Amino acid sequence: MIKKYNFSNTEFFPKKYITFPLVFVVINVGLFVAAKTGASPVQIRILHMLSFVFFYPYMIKNHKYTGMLFLIAGVSLNLLVMYLNDFRMPIDPYYYGKIASQNDYVLTKAGYNLYHSLMDEHTVLYVLGDTIPLMKPYPFPKVVSIGDILIGIGFSALSITALRGDYNEKNEEGEISDEK
Repeated sequence: MIKKYNFSNTEFFPKKYITFPLVFVVINVGLFVAAKTGASPVQIRILHMLSFVFFYPYMIKNHKYTGMLFLIAGVSLNLLVMYLNDFRMPIDPYYYGKIASQNDYVLTKAGYNLYHSLMDEHTVLYVLGDTIPLMKPYPFPKVVSIGDILIGIGFSALSITALRGDYNEKNEEGEISDEK
C-alpha cells in the first residue's frame, strides 16, 4: 500500500490554469502586507473575497479530477455567505467564545476582525457560516462552515488520488486522464 501512494505521482497533479491559484496566493500575501500598513479594512475584505475568484478558472478547467467538484461547491458556498454578510464570514458567537482569546473575541465583536463577524439577528444565511465546532480532542479547536468541510473533502480526495497515481496516464488528446 505504501508503494502505491507515492509523492512522485504528484507531478501529475492538475496543472491546467495553475497560474490562477498562484495569483490568489500573491494577492493574499499582498493583503497581509496591506493590513499591516493600514489599508482600509473594507477594501481588504473585498479584495480577499475577490481573490478567491482566481480559483474558479483552475477548478472549472480541472473539474474532472476527483474532488474538484467538492472544492467548487465549498468555495462557492463560502463566497456566497461572505458576500451577503459585509464580505466577512459570520461565526457562531457561542463557539467562537470558547476557542478565541478574550481580546480576539472583543475585537471581532467590535468589528475589527478583517475576515469574521459574529452572527446576530442580521446575519444572512447563517447556516452557511462558521457554525460547526471542532473542539477537543481535535488538536486545533475551531469553528468551520459547510463550505470548509466540502473544501476539506475535495482537497483530500484530490490529494489522495494524485498520490495514488490516478492521473499518470494521458488520453489521446495528451491530457491527463483519471480513467483507469
